[in-house]
Amino acid sequence: MEHRESFKTSRGYCHVLSDRIIFTKAKKPTDTNTISSNYVLTTLLIIYGLISIFLLYKAYINYQEENWLLVILFLLGVVYLIYEIFRSVSYSTTEMIKREDIIHVAFRPVKPFVRRSHFRIRFKNEKSIEKTRLVILPRSYNFTEKDTKKAMRVMKRAGLI
Repeated sequence: MEHRESFKTSRGYCHVLSDRIIFTKAKKPTDTNTISSNYVLTTLLIIYGLISIFLLYKAYINYQEENWLLVILFLLGVVYLIYEIFRSVSYSTTEMIKREDIIHVAFRPVKPFVRRSHFRIRFKNEKSIEKTRLVILPRSYNFTEKDTKKAMRVMKRAGLI
């Protein structure tokens, strides 16, 4: 029998097994050897790209009209979205990570009104490309500090942090 511990995440459950980590929507892990596609992440990046093109077009229109304030604002929006696209390319939404592929696990505590507490799992995918999987813990109004400590305890017992 495999050693299994789990904790709740914002989108389901994280099951830490002796040989892999599985992310599911159910309380019990399913035996899966397939890695999901990054469909949602790719779609988001395409939307960011389309919005960037639209903002670039609006900046060009305002440049022709010599409306410099809007040109600068639209270009700042384009720069920010392109930065987010390049930053997000290394993220993964995989459902399973093998323990031997994990490079590093880090915990980021909550910053009120800025971000939720989460784990960053850096690993190598099946193509040996380094990726990052965010394991975001639920919001604090229905998720207590005791639950965050449980997640930390599970990751420490597994020897990941």
